[in-house]
Amino acid sequence: MTLNDFVVFIQAQLKLYVQRQVAAAMLEADASSIEAKTMTKDSATLLRVLVQEMRVLKFLVTTLDVVNERAQEIRRSQKQIQAQLVQLVAMGDRMDLAGPKDGSSKLKRKNSVARNWSSRDVAEYLEGLTEVFGDRTKEYSNVMMSENINGEALMELSDSNLKEMKFTMGHRKLLLSRIALLEDTEQQAC
Repeated sequence: MTLNDFVVFIQAQLKLYVQRQVAAAMLEADASSIEAKTMTKDSATLLRVLVQEMRVLKFLVTTLDVVNERAQEIRRSQKQIQAQLVQLVAMGDRMDLAGPKDGSSKLKRKNSVARNWSSRDVAEYLEGLTEVFGDRTKEYSNVMMSENINGEALMELSDSNLKEMKFTMGHRKLLLSRIALLEDTEQQAC
């Protein structure tokens, strides 16, 4: 049962409860065959019962208000999360997470399967990640070339491998996430 379903259920139950209490009070008031003395006693009892039931109703209404407020908070949170997801997707589109901006068309034309890239293709891929690596892009590209890292080796790189090649921690994490995206792209293409 969702929160909205729960709120609707509570509202319906409150409405039925109030209707029953009003009907019972009307039946009591309309009973003309009861003596005036008895009627007064019964009316006092009915009044006490109605006061107690009104307290219960007030509690239920307060609880319902709290539930409604919480539901609104949840809806606001959902909207904020959706907006953040849209921003992340837009940021990913701008960064072109599937590959580099520079040279990606060359790589796609040459060979779209990253595992089949040559060490030069891998170097071109890294050179296209200037927005990630900044002024260290060329250094990283040269290291990959000197270590003969081709597409197959690229897919098998670990954090410790990149550390040995003097990648900073942040750049290691970013490159490993890019490699994971390349693998995902390949798997989806198959």
